[in-house]
Amino acid sequence: MNTVLILVLLISAAVSATEITAQFPSELVADYTLQTISTGTVPHLQGAYPGTEQGVPSLPQLPWTLPLPSGERAVSLKSTAIWETVAGGVSISPLPAPLPLILAAEASAVTGRDEIYTADSFWPSEPVLLSGTGFIGGLPQAELLVTPMRWNPATGELQKLVSLEIHIETAPLGEHPFCRAGRDNDSRRMLIVTESSLETTFEALADRRTDQGILTEVVTLETVYSSSSGRDNAEKLRNYVKDYYTQNGLDYLLLGGDTDLVPFRYTYAMTCEANYHPREDSLPCDLYFSDLDGTWDANGNDIFGEVADNVDLHPDIFVGRAAVENVSEAQIFVNNIASYEDCLHDDFYERVLFLADVLWTSPYTNSGDSKDYIDEHFLPDYLFVTKLYKALGNENLYTAMAAFNQGQNLVNHDGHAWYSTLGVGDDYMYASDVDAIDSDGKFAAVMYSIGCWSAAFDFDAIAEHFVTNQYGGCIAYIGNSSYGWGSPGNPLYGYSDALDHLFFNYLYSDWSLTLGELLAQTKEYFIPYSQWENVYRWHQYEVNLLGDPSFRPYRKTPVEIEIICPDIVTSNTSIFPVQVSGADPEGLTVCVHDEGSNYEAVELDATGQYSFALTQPVTGSVSVTVTGPAVRRTTEVVAQSTGPDPVISQLTVNDSQNLGHLSPGCTAGIAVTLLNQGNEDLTGVDITVTSISGPGTLTQNSSSFGDIAAGNQVAGSPELALSVNSSAGTGSVVALSGQITSDQGTWELSIPMLVYAPGLFFTTYSVDDETGGNNNGIPEPGETFQLDLNIANLGLLAAEGVSLVMYDFPAWVTWPQDSAWVASIPEDSTGTFSLTCTLSSGAPSPSFPWFYFDLASATAGYTSEDTLRLTVGETGISNDVESGASGWTHSGTSDMWNITDTNSHSSSHSWFCGGSGGYVNNMNCGLVSPELILAPDASIEFWTSFDVAIYGSDGIYLIIHDLTSGTADTLSFIGSGGALGPDGKGIGTGWVPFSFDLSGFDAGTSVQIEFLFMSDNDGDTGNGFYIDDISIEGAYEGCTGMSGGSPVAVSPMGTPYPNPSQESVTVRLFSENQGNWNLNLFDMSGRMVAETTGISPVNTTVNLDVSDLTPGVYFLRFSAETQTSRKLVILR
Repeated sequence: MNTVLILVLLISAAVSATEITAQFPSELVADYTLQTISTGTVPHLQGAYPGTEQGVPSLPQLPWTLPLPSGERAVSLKSTAIWETVAGGVSISPLPAPLPLILAAEASAVTGRDEIYTADSFWPSEPVLLSGTGFIGGLPQAELLVTPMRWNPATGELQKLVSLEIHIETAPLGEHPFCRAGRDNDSRRMLIVTESSLETTFEALADRRTDQGILTEVVTLETVYSSSSGRDNAEKLRNYVKDYYTQNGLDYLLLGGDTDLVPFRYTYAMTCEANYHPREDSLPCDLYFSDLDGTWDANGNDIFGEVADNVDLHPDIFVGRAAVENVSEAQIFVNNIASYEDCLHDDFYERVLFLADVLWTSPYTNSGDSKDYIDEHFLPDYLFVTKLYKALGNENLYTAMAAFNQGQNLVNHDGHAWYSTLGVGDDYMYASDVDAIDSDGKFAAVMYSIGCWSAAFDFDAIAEHFVTNQYGGCIAYIGNSSYGWGSPGNPLYGYSDALDHLFFNYLYSDWSLTLGELLAQTKEYFIPYSQWENVYRWHQYEVNLLGDPSFRPYRKTPVEIEIICPDIVTSNTSIFPVQVSGADPEGLTVCVHDEGSNYEAVELDATGQYSFALTQPVTGSVSVTVTGPAVRRTTEVVAQSTGPDPVISQLTVNDSQNLGHLSPGCTAGIAVTLLNQGNEDLTGVDITVTSISGPGTLTQNSSSFGDIAAGNQVAGSPELALSVNSSAGTGSVVALSGQITSDQGTWELSIPMLVYAPGLFFTTYSVDDETGGNNNGIPEPGETFQLDLNIANLGLLAAEGVSLVMYDFPAWVTWPQDSAWVASIPEDSTGTFSLTCTLSSGAPSPSFPWFYFDLASATAGYTSEDTLRLTVGETGISNDVESGASGWTHSGTSDMWNITDTNSHSSSHSWFCGGSGGYVNNMNCGLVSPELILAPDASIEFWTSFDVAIYGSDGIYLIIHDLTSGTADTLSFIGSGGALGPDGKGIGTGWVPFSFDLSGFDAGTSVQIEFLFMSDNDGDTGNGFYIDDISIEGAYEGCTGMSGGSPVAVSPMGTPYPNPSQESVTVRLFSENQGNWNLNLFDMSGRMVAETTGISPVNTTVNLDVSDLTPGVYFLRFSAETQTSRKLVILR
């Protein structure tokens, strides 16, 4: 599966009011790949997407947001870059324009811009573009587009960005951004705005959300209009929401009604030139109520959302619309949500339906490829996916209706549509068909469609029928209020597909996200691309959520849980303990409230227990509701009654290490104080522990309290006592279970306690060879260098007195200093250990040896083992196209690849696919790198700038050729984007970076990278594509230099797969040593959550069950005699 790129910003020096300086390390850019297509080479970068200029080289762009000083805005940008040549002779396809999915016309050819493709200079000329200033939570952010490679069309030379320093000049804001006041508590809030006739119906949804920890209020439009000003009702509503947000804080807004009840706003992104409908460029847009900065009409011409209106685009709150027209539809909307969340049926939550059309026959565009990409990269293996594809001959109205009637949890539609219909193969599904869906109440959580106009809620849109069907359909619908956009011939890389892919990536990457949060994050990623009149801005406005923004889909059949809490509440009740069992409790939300003012919602830790302090006397009954991504929503209601009610009011850990917590190897007394918060006395009170779970041993299992009068508390004697295993990991849970007994009755006892300890893990290393080498930062044979290891403490305790000692390494490695010590590594911090290493002159180069080391801390007797893999020798190449082709070659039909000085990202040259008039029709030419040897975790990076028209299928394919296996893999496509400018060319976005992960290839693999440019024959061409600053990090050009030398070391543990995973993780283990081995899985706190063991020697694969674990990042550690290896595992 793909991983989401996380950019880390390193701020250099101090931040002033006039300039900030930031470093963008090249190693933080995700890996890229090259795809070969019939028209040339197309590069693809994980997490990056193409620009919008027709005819420029088809290269992806990477968004980067940089925090600015409060009260400042970015006004200009300068950059300093260092490049290295990585390839030559590459032919990059020019970017074609996108095509609305409604168009029946065939796509036409696109050629490169002459001024780019005929030039002998690097393109793009700059590695980074300042696209604007946005605001997140009221704080300014510089929005940047980075291109990590540059290319010379004349020579085909490709260069990679080695380092980039940027300098942003700031100036005071003319108008301060909108922001909210602080909150009285941490509870989330939702506002439902509706017409008065629907108020009572939506109060039921408000109560439901309040019960689960989202304080929700219903406000009528009559109240809104009477208390807010504005030029029209939409502006009055937006101003009301802004005031509410400022005064109370607000997370979610549900617009409770269709457009004849609740106002909406038409917005303008660009002129699409489709000319199919007079309303096509006026986009119904609920983002207007989400992005609360400014007025959306800065120039005062009553056209909202223009580039000149300075729209921020960042969501301040998460917005959805219940497109209902009457009480009946509103009741269905609310009831369907309750049915889904309460799991009235539980046999469909792992079903997914894909509906895929052939969008164009020439060039052939099978959208089933896009659905297969989602399935292969983002969906967990346990899902049952029904694929109805026109290309497979199984998509029609009958099969689609049958699939809907079966019940699906998720539906993804990739095909043509209109506001009244939905394309299903050669058939159409009409509103009457949607109304006839009957899945016996098995509602899909969400249906996502890229089809045109299907969610045009200013009409009687077909999407509205899906969310108002009481027997089937879906809880929510995400779709377009005007045209969707595709890339003819490139089903994986259409612009609507880009959002579609990222949505499903986020959906299964973070199970905690609600639909409103999912859509907002998806769109927010593309904001740096959206600062011009182009299809990206179009999608910001037209993609809307018809549904509750606070609704969270189940990603898997939810498990049942048990809530353990008091049986009664009385006038004396001041503590309300809650224990959740039956599932991993960490991250679950528990909300407790009475019928008065007592209200609190918390997120549980690994113990699954929390004691709520009631600040006011209890009014009425107390309600307890537990919700979470993988558990069934569960509620218990505790009524007022009479009788005794013993609860633990104080728990003190008197441990042998004086930490106040359990820790590995400690002994501890557990002092318990009981409070009788009932209204009757207790006599003869004792507690008895009958069982202990976790890494501990019970040494005193009972304590006596005597009599406890109503409203009084008593400390027990003697203390409970236990010892903790020395092998216990940080975050482990020792749980005591038993009973509280008295003459009046028996109550259940549960005392879960966390084990606190450090959790030390290797993160990164750096090399300094200034004194004993050639000062290039690369370990090489014959050198002595300083090796700095960064160790992170992910545990619950600071690690004091930490030592690191190397103990296993190749024979050609010696250590003038093989150990290091740091005084302390606090929790969630890192420490640096400096060693001195010498490589013999006969060390193989390049090579990738494993080093093994021990870690120990004086805190809690902590010890662990870890590994790192060192890269020896010059394994990286870089090309800034300033020294010619550097081994890159280009050829093919109408080959226009050349090195130009007319445009470049850095210095003066780049690769350019095009001539003085751009590129031409029917091109099929590739720019190919020299042979490369990949190092571990290799990545490819480059910068590009391009120009394309609004329609067409031209573009660049990024292809990697595996010379070892003789196979080729297309990594991505860049093409077809942007609105037409006044000269008939595309509107540019400047230089942008792309990067692709090559870590799936073994170290030592011989490869070539190709940028394949292809253009169609429609006569509509652009200026072309520039490529510059190409690098393949860790790659080696030429032979390995290891003839007769030692082979690459075998890692004790292979790469876990699938990763991310949801059911089980499979990993290869290898150890030739005699003895026992352990395979342990730790969460981010260092708590061990899974384990399996065996006897060495071992050379096999092992499966580790992770189905019961919550989504998140985990560490997998394999340890055998004198060997340790660690891997990162992501669970979804």
